[in-house]
Amino acid sequence: SSQTQADLARAVLGWGHRFDDRTRMAAELEVEHAVASATDKGEVEIEQFYAERQFNERIGGRAGLFLIPIGFLNEHHEPTQYYGVFRNQVETQIIPTTWREGGFELEGNTIGGLRWNVGITTGFNLSKWDATSTAGQEEPLGSIHQELALAAADDLAQFVALNYTGIPGLRLGASVFTGDASQGQPGFDNNRVTLWETHARWNPGNWDLSALYSRGTISNTRDVNLTLVGNPTLIPESFLGWYVEAAYRANLSND
Repeated sequence: SSQTQADLARAVLGWGHRFDDRTRMAAELEVEHAVASATDKGEVEIEQFYAERQFNERIGGRAGLFLIPIGFLNEHHEPTQYYGVFRNQVETQIIPTTWREGGFELEGNTIGGLRWNVGITTGFNLSKWDATSTAGQEEPLGSIHQELALAAADDLAQFVALNYTGIPGLRLGASVFTGDASQGQPGFDNNRVTLWETHARWNPGNWDLSALYSRGTISNTRDVNLTLVGNPTLIPESFLGWYVEAAYRANLSND
């Protein structure tokens, strides 16, 4: 009974402004555990803050702090987008959850149902790796992504994402994000982080069938790890995760 708790785990406040028919800005503020201070466990963060311009019917662009278009849940992670109370482990621990970077992005779509995204953004900072903590064993990239908070930007990253929805009920996609995480820091050199994934979803009738595979690599970890020997968590050369999911949406309507 001493462990019984009530908690406002997360609250997200969103706002935006439309400058004209083709230009707008959007932002989200997230507060975790209701109170954030030096002595409380809460956290306050700007989840998104960007300006967006639609150049024509097929191509648009944005600049600022935005979510990386990877997997199923990073861009669209509201509770109605997944089954259960928590997001799946692959799109939490392999792909950092609500992963955002600062930079520029172009987005487009074709008549045939292909959506594409390309961008240049801030990336990871390997000097933030905490070898004394076991957190890196569960979330290899969780501790080294920067969230545009005084982010080291000597090395920028690039990403490409493709999603095909030209057949009703079917979605096929893949994405890759890559960039040097050395960031000009002493003791780090050519430590490229690459994370890629591929996913598929099919919705025949009330069924929802999906699968996702993701793999990440960090190059030239040997020299850095030699300085960390004796700590519980060395930097991994690679990590991966996958899942398959089947769900059925029951129609409980009286109509």
